[in-house]
Amino acid sequence: QVYAWILNASNNVLVLQDGLQATLPGGKPEAGESWRQTLMREVWEEARVTVTEVRYLGYQRVDGDDLWFGGQPSAQLRFAARLEAEEPCGPDPATGRTLTRLWLSPTQAVGLLGWGGPQVAAALRTLPERP
Repeated sequence: QVYAWILNASNNVLVLQDGLQATLPGGKPEAGESWRQTLMREVWEEARVTVTEVRYLGYQRVDGDDLWFGGQPSAQLRFAARLEAEEPCGPDPATGRTLTRLWLSPTQAVGLLGWGGPQVAAALRTLPERP
């Protein structure tokens, strides 16, 4: 799986909300996709944004995820990226639901997600400053 800390020109973070659940944009690769292709497709499908300046931050190992991988270990890759463009939100082809796009300060994003402080700090350090 691939997920991105997407920052806009004000260094606000994109968080997607679906009811009470909040998440970063991203998801699972389709057959034959690279991590970059997966990331670009998923952020478009879920949030209707395009990104640039994609930087690898690291990964976390996930054990026992019965929903997606039948309990087999998997890796969630984490990236930092800059917002390039955004369009009005629309339904995600995977779920048919339109997610709410929130641009939050890094502190607000970490508070809503309940995790990610070190990752968002790394994203802020990794991406070039905007004029």
